[in-house]
Amino acid sequence: MERKIEIFEAIWQILDVADIDSLTIRETAQRCNLHANTVDYYFENKDDMLLQFHEYVASKDNDNLPVYFTNVPDNIHPALAVADIVDYAIFHSDRVSRARFKLNRYLIPRMKDNERIKRYIVDGQDTLFDNYNSILNMYADAGYVKRSVIEESIYDLFIVSAGFGIENYFGYDSRYTDKVMRYQSKKIKKTLLLPEYHPLLEGLGQ
Repeated sequence: MERKIEIFEAIWQILDVADIDSLTIRETAQRCNLHANTVDYYFENKDDMLLQFHEYVASKDNDNLPVYFTNVPDNIHPALAVADIVDYAIFHSDRVSRARFKLNRYLIPRMKDNERIKRYIVDGQDTLFDNYNSILNMYADAGYVKRSVIEESIYDLFIVSAGFGIENYFGYDSRYTDKVMRYQSKKIKKTLLLPEYHPLLEGLGQ
């Protein structure tokens, strides 16, 4: 596993300055002073290498999330934590690495022709749904979120975050898309949070 992590870190360094299309197993091997056959030993092909690398990157990104993704905080108001979680679900902000954006841009169009990539992405979306469901129910248990609207709100989050995908994964830029996403973000926050916490959102300009 230590050798594979070394390879993943080499890929990360390459993607900091290059696009995935130009990434090769040979270059990856050279970056970590290995023979190309050694890299081939760990991965079936380039797509397999990038799928496994995506798991590694996603795990690293998740490790860097604030503590209030796993515990109701005592250092900020929990309602503000919920608002930030909603924004993360839609916009991802700087908590998602540039390498992960590049990976998504590479993998998503290949879903149609590659069953393994399709299954990986679909399973990832199912896991993401379960994670948000668990997080928001934690805040419902603590008395900040309306439990009855959690499932509906997660559906809305997934739909709205597709707008983020259009802008960032495929390089499309529109001020109208951004306005719609921000409007929906406010709407989802108010739907989720109990009414007594709405003034906190207004204090944030939301």
